[in-house]
Amino acid sequence: MGYLEPRKTNKGISWRYVYRWNGNYKRITIGVTTRKVALKRQVAFQDFEALGIDPASQTIKHEESTISIAKYSEKDAQWCASRMQPKTIELTEHALSVFGGWFGDNRPISAISRYDVEKFINYCRDTLNHGPTTINLNLRTLRASFQRSIDEHGILTTNPFHGVKPLAVPKRARSRPQYLTRGQIRLLVMITRDKPWLNRLIRFYLATGARRNEALELTWGDIDWEHQEIWLGNPNSRTKLRRPFPISTKLEKLLKEVATDRNPDSDRVFWYYSPKADQINKRFVAVRKHKNLPDDLSPHTLRHTFASHALLAGIDVKTVADWLGHSLVSTTELYGHLIPSHAREQIRKHPVEGILRG
Repeated sequence: MGYLEPRKTNKGISWRYVYRWNGNYKRITIGVTTRKVALKRQVAFQDFEALGIDPASQTIKHEESTISIAKYSEKDAQWCASRMQPKTIELTEHALSVFGGWFGDNRPISAISRYDVEKFINYCRDTLNHGPTTINLNLRTLRASFQRSIDEHGILTTNPFHGVKPLAVPKRARSRPQYLTRGQIRLLVMITRDKPWLNRLIRFYLATGARRNEALELTWGDIDWEHQEIWLGNPNSRTKLRRPFPISTKLEKLLKEVATDRNPDSDRVFWYYSPKADQINKRFVAVRKHKNLPDDLSPHTLRHTFASHALLAGIDVKTVADWLGHSLVSTTELYGHLIPSHAREQIRKHPVEGILRG
């Protein structure tokens, strides 16, 4: 049986499988990858040897010179279908599509060089006007995909995206979460009364602190009337965090109001917007033109509003974190900047203040 032979390169450890066949030593290059992946490939090669089959005849290295980016994208998508989250698959297909559109969908992936990758970065920045964050996201996605061409597909032996440094992203001061005052909440609810579905959705965001898509993905099956709670969050999301949220009197009234317009052809609670989420942003653009509302008003502003007023009311941060679906309480503590100003307002009402002034 053969063995693994590691070799140090400027890109990392490159592995080869060395074995003896018909009295001669042969080598199969696995490429730059982890020891775990190399061991997995070693087992596969040894299985062929045990069956009396030359491992080299079973590798698909010959595809390296023929498989195009378009064909590779299809192959990788099939592999990812049962292993990756839908959003990751979507990002991968998009990144390969953008790269293939520039490099040439029918050109072999083995022709991609480090110089091509650098030219692709310039193309994204200068022609597509992509920002550094978008470019870096595509680079990470492409690097992961082409690493699979080594680790899982056995097509390439080197990753052309390996070692490519991400673009510098200008640092921005972390802005404090914006939230609506009580007066602004009343105003927002009032000016949207002539748009019942938008009004209901806004009230739901304010009552639950749900993320935009958590409201749109909510189904009637997610509402547990017996235990008076709704289940928010998608188990297929990146965090897979699904959480119960208690149904308050106001929320119960709102859900029963929505139920009067229930769509028999859809199980979605907010079916009116669920298939066209982009319309929500357009509706908010129109609403925030009001001079007394923030000019960056969005569904996430309402999530901030829910969290901020909960903490101002004295609800403990752990409970608020559970309601919001924050895995770390430190994330919820970002709203803590509200507490000092609130505390200053409250201390003025303390009886001692009046006594000392007297």
